[in-house]
Amino acid sequence: TTVDGPVRSGRASAAPFVNLLKRDEGDVLAFRSADWNGDHGISAELFASCADRMAAASTAAGYFPTGLPELREAIARHMDRLGLPTSPDQVLVTAGAQQAVALLVDLLITPGAPVALEQVTYPGMIDALRRARATLHPVSMTPTGVDVPALERVVARSRPVLTYVVPGVHNPTGVVLPRLARRRIAEMLSHTDTVLVEDMSLAETQLQGDIVPAIVSYADAAAAQRIVVIGSLSKWSWSGLRIGWIRAPVQLIGRLIRHKMLADLGTSVPSQILAVALFEHADELRRSRVAGIRERLDV
Repeated sequence: TTVDGPVRSGRASAAPFVNLLKRDEGDVLAFRSADWNGDHGISAELFASCADRMAAASTAAGYFPTGLPELREAIARHMDRLGLPTSPDQVLVTAGAQQAVALLVDLLITPGAPVALEQVTYPGMIDALRRARATLHPVSMTPTGVDVPALERVVARSRPVLTYVVPGVHNPTGVVLPRLARRRIAEMLSHTDTVLVEDMSLAETQLQGDIVPAIVSYADAAAAQRIVVIGSLSKWSWSGLRIGWIRAPVQLIGRLIRHKMLADLGTSVPSQILAVALFEHADELRRSRVAGIRERLDV
């Protein structure tokens, strides 16, 4: 497959992102999306362990716009383990990372708003921005991730309302942005008003070494107030749960809650209860997922 011609900023027609989730008939090896058909999945024992909690929860109305308190706490602890100190009130539970993307675009983007993003990036964000009629300003890539000097030039020239990056594991290239590059992006944010959306949905699928710290962990206090982190259970547990989250300053979470309530009143409670149990086995699940990815990579 070849990609021909330059990429120019501007408005473009929406791409059929939904086609990435299409299932092929017969013996077909699909490379469209980062899902893991054929893995062992979630054990019956883990499902069964949640039955009593689900039954108890069903006696209440079941509306938790920000997410189950237990899950927000589990996500905050998970962020802590990744080197990013987080309090539960900085967390908004979403129906997968895709809803996190959609809520942020809905809140921050108006027609014509400039947005900086990597020249090759997550198609779900591209389509969300196109639907919002944003003006896209692509930033060139290097073999190790986004070209930071190019990003600095685009941000200085275009003054984007939002800058979206996937530092690693990058979707769709799989590269992991080095620490020095992350630090330089954090320093850049001290001199600009853009909101940085750092997508860490695939961070736990890093194949070698410790997970590289998030960009926000290198930022000063002022810059950190303009950095939003997206995460997801989909890539190291099960996509069918539709559990993701936004980690952001408390004030921004407060603004996002209204958009979340308009979208669905709150993420599915049974999925959230199961997610709490999954976080208790996070290390085991991640090792199993990475082993499966290594096997696929070897093939």
